[in-house]
Amino acid sequence: MITDVLPVAATRAKAPLRGHGGRLLVLPSEAISVTERSGTACVIKNYYNPEGMFSEVFAWCPGEPTDRRDHGMTILNGNGRSYARLLRSLKPDVVRAYGGFWAADVACRHRLAGVPVVVSVHDPHPSMVHHSVRYADLII
Repeated sequence: MITDVLPVAATRAKAPLRGHGGRLLVLPSEAISVTERSGTACVIKNYYNPEGMFSEVFAWCPGEPTDRRDHGMTILNGNGRSYARLLRSLKPDVVRAYGGFWAADVACRHRLAGVPVVVSVHDPHPSMVHHSVRYADLII
């Protein structure tokens, strides 16, 4: 279960997570608005922040129409917004990429020292897993 894994990964972070707290930056494989339209929005909050482990969650989503606050997180329009600049300004404790291709590539190529990157690979075909996942701290 992811809640068993993240505290281990977070031990490499600049400040260890203490119970419930810390900042998580997620890179969903698709915009949150796409998930909402699919009818599965009821699971978003727990999917991206299981058991409320993090006090702040930010989702960087290319394709999201606007910045907004919903599902217990701040959803950020990734179109034209520099991920590297956002990463430096948010200073998350953990970065988590969902999907092994573009999200994993962005998260693994743009890293902050001391901030672990966790990649969830949902793609069963090896051609859909970007070679940059080898730079992740943890692959689920």
